[in-house]
Amino acid sequence: MILVDTCGWIECLTNRILANKYEPYIQDIETIIVPTSVQFELYK
Repeated sequence: MILVDTCGWIECLTNRILANKYEPYIQDIETIIVPTSVQFELYK
């Protein structure tokens, strides 16, 4: 299982400098865990 923090999601969703480092982890959808707190932070 992989937990990507809020910073990682923001990097990928906005295509910032570190997006390429987080992208391989985010693309493997079956191993990602997204806690409710991270979902809430991304929503806000």
